[in-house]
Amino acid sequence: MATRSLLQRAGRQSSTVAAEMMLVRVDIKAVVKMDQETFLSNDKNKEQQINFLRDEFQKISILVKIADEDADVLIVQTAIDLAQETVPIVIEEDTDLLVLLMALTPSEVDIKFYKPAGNMYHQFSSIFDRLH
Repeated sequence: MATRSLLQRAGRQSSTVAAEMMLVRVDIKAVVKMDQETFLSNDKNKEQQINFLRDEFQKISILVKIADEDADVLIVQTAIDLAQETVPIVIEEDTDLLVLLMALTPSEVDIKFYKPAGNMYHQFSSIFDRLH
């Protein structure tokens, strides 16, 4: 039993070491020659990528919010907040976000929801269209 536990721990440690060895410097001119799973297996690569994208979006005045964990609630709350000034558009494949939008959005708020369908997008003119 103890041997099995030691082998499992050693396997996890070697995976961690391998991921740390795959650290990539992220910048606008970088060409990364590794698959996405390997790149994202290193937390520092993920953090660099997020920070890089944040900085690039902010340079062109795009609002950026970074979620600590699951982003769904942050996306929904941001869309509701933005609905005070404009009609937000949410594009998402996952229906969990649509369910949250339907549950949390007041009926007088208009938020457009698009779901990718192949190379096109299926639009619900309002999130509440799904209820009718």
